[in-house]
Amino acid sequence: MLLTAPRQLKMCEALPVPRSRFGDKTFRVAAGTAPPTFRKPFSREPLVPQSSTATDENNRPPLDKGGLQGGGATASASFALSLSLCKEEECYHFIPMPRTWRGALCAHPSRRLPRHLSIVLLICLSSLNPASASADSDSVTVGVFSLFRADRVEIETQQETMVSIQSGVIETRRVLVEGQRLQVERLGDRLKVSFFERDGRLLHANQAESVRTQEAPCIVSVPGRIRRKFFGGLEVAGRRGHLLPRIFVAEEVAVGQILRSEMAECQEPAALKAQAVLVRSYLRTSGERHRKEGYDFCDTTHCQFFTDFREGGDQFQQAAFDSQGLVLTFLGKPFQPLYTAACGGRTLEGFSGSAQSTEYPGYRYRSVVCGFCTNHPLFVWESTVETKELLHALKGEAREDPTETLASLAEPGKEGELGALKQKARIRVGRVLGWNIIRSNRYTIETSLNSARIKGHGSGHNLGLCQAGAIELGRQGKSMTEILSFYFPGCRIAR
Repeated sequence: MLLTAPRQLKMCEALPVPRSRFGDKTFRVAAGTAPPTFRKPFSREPLVPQSSTATDENNRPPLDKGGLQGGGATASASFALSLSLCKEEECYHFIPMPRTWRGALCAHPSRRLPRHLSIVLLICLSSLNPASASADSDSVTVGVFSLFRADRVEIETQQETMVSIQSGVIETRRVLVEGQRLQVERLGDRLKVSFFERDGRLLHANQAESVRTQEAPCIVSVPGRIRRKFFGGLEVAGRRGHLLPRIFVAEEVAVGQILRSEMAECQEPAALKAQAVLVRSYLRTSGERHRKEGYDFCDTTHCQFFTDFREGGDQFQQAAFDSQGLVLTFLGKPFQPLYTAACGGRTLEGFSGSAQSTEYPGYRYRSVVCGFCTNHPLFVWESTVETKELLHALKGEAREDPTETLASLAEPGKEGELGALKQKARIRVGRVLGWNIIRSNRYTIETSLNSARIKGHGSGHNLGLCQAGAIELGRQGKSMTEILSFYFPGCRIAR
């Protein structure tokens, strides 16, 4: 009995070849004909069968539990291929196979093909297979551009990149060459996928359910709105009536990229390494935030800022490398560590976002007096807004009276007692009037007949590490461990 994988792919429709050898064409291998000569992807070296002194009675390489032997590239392939003759269409079908199935499949002489054809197909397909970072336990999935609710996304690359187009059980692969443009548009519940040449000429178009690229540097854009460079495997699919681009990226690459985005102006190695530990800890403990949307994290400050990728070594990649694998723990387990741009002289008390998690313990943040961020522009801030605009922004649910909410915020009291209300009010006002009205959770409101004056300290939620303070501590010679111990009392660094 022939074992088959869940996904079946027709070679006559889907087997790709490098553009440098065959242009944009796919090809058909007819039954009973000799295979053409191939070249390795992105290389001038021809693919030729490797000789083997050990053969069986049919002049084929022997088999063992690992599958085909004798050809170095064949033995090291990440998956095996089962090929069978399709009488109706006179073409070969190929199916990705796990290692444990190889012996069972290859043991059937009726299913075997000539050794030179098997080697050619194995090397071509395994080398061109798009990277599936989502299957890697050390990778994360980042949803990008979700705020734009795009109906069209364009992709460019700086090197030859394999593109996999999925339509039902059929997967077609094409090479996207440097200078070409891949455009994905939403057509109802399906996608229109178009390849354009450098001069704008349409090369190929078809419909699909999703589009994936192999792991490589690529430029993704929502035309006329945003354009960024990423590194990793890219997938574009329809989600809730719009396109959802997702980046599959190795954890340490993500740490370096987030570190550059969150602390772009920092030059202090100790502060950068401390921030890298927090970024990595957050990635490992907060993956449920967007799981229902189909990814682990978003690219905004709702999770962690994830902007342009840059090649080459710099202080951010060095900090990620120097702290590789390190996370912050409480009671022996990692937790969700928070950080803020500036605390305004003192951090706030409160629980981490994973306090209700059964897998990770909650950490109760302590209020830490920090006199190291006094030079930050938001150490002290003030804003004024019309009362009617503020009431409109505070309205929230229909049952809530914004007048009572404003009165509670204007009453003097301890910041801890009003912490939840101040956080809720800051988020509501920020979404309606902009984030420059209430800049942090440490603020007071003075109301008059027509206007409200808001005075505050710091930026954001004011919990955990103060980035401006950490940078100043680094300048004073404090180490990564000393910085984290100062802002997270009772915690330890572990690998």
